[in-house]
Amino acid sequence: ANKITGTLPTEIFTNRELCYLYVAQNFLSGTIPTELGSFPILKAFFANENDLTGSIPSTIGELSDLYELRLFDNKLTGSIPEQFTN
Repeated sequence: ANKITGTLPTEIFTNRELCYLYVAQNFLSGTIPTELGSFPILKAFFANENDLTGSIPSTIGELSDLYELRLFDNKLTGSIPEQFTN
């Protein structure tokens, strides 16, 4: 944990070569940006144990290389995107 506060920085979403994004155990707030679904080679996204709100963007379900997604211990609402339930 790095005790990072605020929202996920938009600068993260300019690097299309992003493979792993670990921001777990911080104090991040706000929503998970839909832009996260536009990383064709993202393999893992760990954002557990933060204060994220809103729903899980359905665009995350379009990440064909994603093999690990950790979002527990947040304040997320709604349902799990359909792509993960099949």
